[in-house]
Amino acid sequence: MTESLGASSSLRQGARLPTLVRDLGEWTATIALGIAAGFLCKKFLFSLIRVKGRSMCPTLNDKEVLFVSILDVRLFGVARGDVVICRYPNRKELFVKRVVGVPGDVVERKNNVTYVQYEPLDEDRSRRYCVGSNDYAPYVLGRDEYFVVGDNRLNSHDSRHWRNKTPAREVGPISRAMLVGRVRFVLWPLRRRRKID
Repeated sequence: MTESLGASSSLRQGARLPTLVRDLGEWTATIALGIAAGFLCKKFLFSLIRVKGRSMCPTLNDKEVLFVSILDVRLFGVARGDVVICRYPNRKELFVKRVVGVPGDVVERKNNVTYVQYEPLDEDRSRRYCVGSNDYAPYVLGRDEYFVVGDNRLNSHDSRHWRNKTPAREVGPISRAMLVGRVRFVLWPLRRRRKID
């Protein structure tokens, strides 16, 4: 009687082992699939990005969480006025800016006022910096060049900083490959949820 109980008990333990291995395999596959799906979504569909700094005030505020459509940029590109997530030349970090110049537009800086299509950017018109510090002659954006600036023009490092005496701070026009995604919504904080046009 005792022998048959022991045999039965070891059979049950032996049966549990393959079930445990199978369960672990299923969990591992599920986790791996979830990670892969998340990576693919972030790479090709959308991403959540947190604002750092005040260069886009009052449109976007520090620490707000944004829903960014990557698919929009891949399928349709961007237009003048779009708020985008982008990279700068020779830098890895991401920036949030507004597109003010698209391929074919003319950009110029004189007396430290930036002109796009021969019209001054409003906030630049209201304040002069050191005259001549980073002016540049009219430049026609190439077919793969975009000019991006922060909405808080007086507190933004962006495409206007170009051809000056500090190469490490140069940005200038960026390429389409540097455009990561288009900002669609502010998701957080909840009380400030809104669509971004």
